[in-house]
Amino acid sequence: MKKLFTFINWFRILSLLFGLFATSQELNAQFLLHESNIEKSISIHTKSEYVDVGQVDVSLEQIRTIKAFQFLPMKNQNMDFGFTNHNFWFRFALKNDSNEELNYFFETARPITDVAELFIIKPNNQITKYISGDAIPFNQRSFKVRKTIFKINLAPHEQQQFYLHVKSDGEQLSMPMVLHSSENILEESSFEQFIFGFFYGILIIAAILYLFFFFAMRDRTFFFYSMYVVFIGLLQFSIDGYFYKFVTPQSGWFSLHAVIIFACFANFFLGRYAQVYLKIKDYNPFINKIFYILYVLDLLLFLSLFFIPKALHYTYPIANGLGLILLLLIITSQLIIFIRTRKLDRFFATGIFFLITGFVVFILKNFSVLPLTFWTENGSKLGTGMEVVFLSLSMANLIRNLKNEREELQTVALQKSEEMN
Repeated sequence: MKKLFTFINWFRILSLLFGLFATSQELNAQFLLHESNIEKSISIHTKSEYVDVGQVDVSLEQIRTIKAFQFLPMKNQNMDFGFTNHNFWFRFALKNDSNEELNYFFETARPITDVAELFIIKPNNQITKYISGDAIPFNQRSFKVRKTIFKINLAPHEQQQFYLHVKSDGEQLSMPMVLHSSENILEESSFEQFIFGFFYGILIIAAILYLFFFFAMRDRTFFFYSMYVVFIGLLQFSIDGYFYKFVTPQSGWFSLHAVIIFACFANFFLGRYAQVYLKIKDYNPFINKIFYILYVLDLLLFLSLFFIPKALHYTYPIANGLGLILLLLIITSQLIIFIRTRKLDRFFATGIFFLITGFVVFILKNFSVLPLTFWTENGSKLGTGMEVVFLSLSMANLIRNLKNEREELQTVALQKSEEMN
């Protein structure tokens, strides 16, 4: 019996020493904040770790105590985890190395991330929880902005431990780990509002203008183009978190499925616009039939949201795949038309080029080939904006051609009328 008690005592001592060693390891991995970086935007990914726990719902206590959860270091500034519905946990430590109180805003996952929970553990083991994500009503967020942002306060020479739980329903999960000072986040917000206002203003003007042309000239090309601009705008509006904030602040089914719904409609109307504008049926009936097959797949994807709820996880990569196929079809159609006619609509081709370039920049940013900046983060938005500008110029050419055709028809009709007289 004495040997058993001796063994237990030694086990407790070793456990205590192991705990102290683990704590010292966490302290060594902390990020130091001092006077030289108080006014900056700082990425703390080098001192952050993560673990993928799959579909298992894990509590903070479990993630801290169960040794089976092996945390891995984050590899880059904006680590991309692909399309996933897994639970991810992140941890890091911050220490205020200055003689004054520091206030930071911690920005992480994309605005459309479903769940984001930040746990702050102070030296006295007091735990504070903050929540964000578009799966909860907007007024329940700890910090009421469209982005996934949390406020962090550190007293002079104070150290805090942080655990972050993130989960999506199959959307692409990108995880920047950035601290913003108050001045920095105000500057970025003002700049974003200017750029986003300009972007959405262009889309609204283009959509309304060409809808008027449709009613005036009764050419369906204008209708398809106008509807494409509307739904690509709503898609970006959802991705940016504005749709959830202003239209569906109570969250719910429509809010959580808005991105896929608008993506399906945008894909359909872009295809129909290109199909009619380029007159693909006259040049290659086979390619024209593939467009209709693509529309059927879009419809099935849309209906799956209603009849197969568990398929939501797969709808995001499928929607991206269908969009890529559509772009390849449009490029192939332009090449076929150019080979047969030796003519190319430069404005239309340039618009599609900017759309593709924007998405390539966005993808390269996700794989850390390009640095995380405002321009790479919003690459798809900038590409879409330039695409709409150049497609609008191509539509202006269409208006001019239609006007010339009508004038020629009127001239011919007048000549025939004179001959009859």
